[in-house]
Amino acid sequence: GLADEAISAFQPSLATPPNPITFSSLRTMYFYTGDYDDAASAFERAIESGANNYVNWGNLADAYRALPSKRPRAAEHYRHAIALAEKARTVSPGDAYILMDLASYHAKNGEPAQAASRLTELEAQAGLEADVLFSMAVTSELIGERPRALRHLEAALSKGYTLTEVERNPDLLNLRNTGAFHQILMRHRPTNP
Repeated sequence: GLADEAISAFQPSLATPPNPITFSSLRTMYFYTGDYDDAASAFERAIESGANNYVNWGNLADAYRALPSKRPRAAEHYRHAIALAEKARTVSPGDAYILMDLASYHAKNGEPAQAASRLTELEAQAGLEADVLFSMAVTSELIGERPRALRHLEAALSKGYTLTEVERNPDLLNLRNTGAFHQILMRHRPTNP
């Protein structure tokens, strides 16, 4: 499938230390296509071939979370991703991408207190990139902290995060039905001259 082909193209970088841009592209690609089966298969193969890093385990967990038949196994993969990310964090304790992923994994694994703690650590950092801020918005929404989600969404869009990804992210479905969400989008939607 499409996801399999795209992930095969990225295969060399799957085995290297996590590259935020590569993995963000892969996650975005399978969110757009909805091809979670192929994505899961490709991440399984990447891990089996030695790409045993937290990002691959987290992406595999994300794909399993989206597949009803595999959803029960997502939790074990999130736990493994969290353990590997915590290990990576000992080497780079302030790395915003590691903290961002930890917050997301905890939120998706039903651990809101741990997710909130990682978000607080991120919020103490200056100069966060747009993709980190957007992930913080999604994580905040997942743990039921809508004002925080809206604040981070506004910040992500202010730094140039794309509206298309905001409008398609399945974890923001409920948020997209709010007036506050649409007010933010109106402020950031390009106007025609």
